[in-house]
This record gives sequence, structure tokens and C-alpha cells, in this order.
Amino acid sequence: EKGGGSFVRDLFIGKTDNNSSGVGVQLSVNPHLWQASLDILSSTMPLASVDSNSGIIISDWYNLKGNQDERVKISVLIKTRELRADGVKVSVFKQKLKASTWSNIKINPLIVQKLERKIVEKAGSIANIRD
Repeated sequence: EKGGGSFVRDLFIGKTDNNSSGVGVQLSVNPHLWQASLDILSSTMPLASVDSNSGIIISDWYNLKGNQDERVKISVLIKTRELRADGVKVSVFKQKLKASTWSNIKINPLIVQKLERKIVEKAGSIANIRD
């Protein structure tokens, strides 16, 4: 990965590791899956935790469509160094506010499946551009 790299990745690497300029960082997970996950999540919601060593990205709680009574949180785990369809695991948590208390709601499994597929597709297109 020669060249300018990614502004988003460099931003987060700099944020989590103040001793590193983000130059020559070796990811322990697939860089294309990592980049795709970062791009997709950070374009929609604030990120609470980004750890390239463990391959985990966790979003902050995010209100959907301006609805203050529902919120979601997404975590992405990159499981492999290879670009594989099963190399990414997404978990989505959804809560609804009832009587000043947040309670968990079931998520349609298709949402998780679609998000995983989107990450893998984007990772594939990133890989094709770079390779």
C-alpha cells in the first residue's frame, strides 16, 4: 500500500495511537475489509472504538432518521487477513426508549447480512483499485 493511504484510517490510527503518524502501519486484519468497514460505518455514525490490532470497530449509539426514541449501535469484527466473504462479522444492537429506559429490540437478521455483504463488496472494489 504505497501512496497517500486513507485519510479516514490515518485519522483513526492517529487518534488511538498518539506515538504513530499512521505511516507504515501494519494491520493484523485484511486492509480492504478494514477500510471498507471504516468507510461505511464512519459515513453514517460516530465511531466509539477503533482497534486495528484486534480488527474491531464499534460505533457510538446513533438515532435513526431523527427518531430520538430509537437508537442503534454496530460492531464490526474483521476475522481474517484474507479478503473473504466470511472474514467479517457484524453485530447490530437496537434499543427503544420506553418510560425513560432503553430496552433492547430484536434486529432483522437480513440487516446484518446486508451490511456484511456491503462491506465485502466494497472491500473487493477497494482491492481492485489498489492491486
